[in-house]
Amino acid sequence: MSLELNHLKKEGFLDTDYLIFTTPGLHEDIHELECQLIDRITKAKKKAEKVWWMTPGWIRFRHKVFKGWDKGLANENFPRHTGGAIVPDGIGYVDQYMNEHPEEFLEYSDWMGIPIQGYAVTLDRFKSLLSEQARILHEI
Repeated sequence: MSLELNHLKKEGFLDTDYLIFTTPGLHEDIHELECQLIDRITKAKKKAEKVWWMTPGWIRFRHKVFKGWDKGLANENFPRHTGGAIVPDGIGYVDQYMNEHPEEFLEYSDWMGIPIQGYAVTLDRFKSLLSEQARILHEI
């Protein structure tokens, strides 16, 4: 997929300074594929902007998710995620919450010490995984 990904980067769809690939055809050499994947993952970890990934539930139930956490513990954990917190949101919860409770949303972000942003996604993949598992269970 290097041709496609490089094309998307050139046209500005992918906003990244780097793309990392393995050698084409390694499905024929599993040992070499494993070696290159380990190497590429190590390189990517060194270059990646660290992000704290959350679900909409972590916004809604934050007092339960971080029960017992104080500002000090939050400060030890979150600020190292220099990419902020990203919430893949397939139900529109983050935008609705920000509109209805902007002060609480900002307080949460301040408490974490990093910006929080919702990112709209579809639930298509999730639905297909659930459907597939239901089909498998039905066949058993």
